[in-house]
Amino acid sequence: ADLIVMVVDASDPDRLRQIEVVDQILRGLDAADRPRLTVFNKTDRTGLPDGTSVLPLPGERMPSDIFEVSAVTGQGLERLRAALRARAEAGTVRIRLRSPYAESGLVDELHRTARVEFLSYSPDAIEIDAVVPVSRLTRFTRFQVNDS
Repeated sequence: ADLIVMVVDASDPDRLRQIEVVDQILRGLDAADRPRLTVFNKTDRTGLPDGTSVLPLPGERMPSDIFEVSAVTGQGLERLRAALRARAEAGTVRIRLRSPYAESGLVDELHRTARVEFLSYSPDAIEIDAVVPVSRLTRFTRFQVNDS
């Protein structure tokens, strides 16, 4: 996995034990060093006054990798979405492509290996805006067009 998202029940009094167990499992899988986001969910059910954090955490995690959210109230979800988006787009590039219909398999490939943001069928080609991993960019460069 490129990123581990560990979701912890913030309302569970034994939430730190949950983290310890996951850490132990990840060490056993030789995955403890993988990038990780820790998400404390159900912050609306902790019994703590609004704005009171369920932190601190043991260990040395950066505060930017820890999120306190509530699916019920929506608190913290936008920050989490932004972080996930930023992680997903790291190592990617936004490109505009024009593919002849004879190469229509390109669209399927883009859906499998990139994020297609725009797709339009013109009389002579398929126009596509996509966010592509840099590692796959050379596959698509012959179809790339300028933004102007």
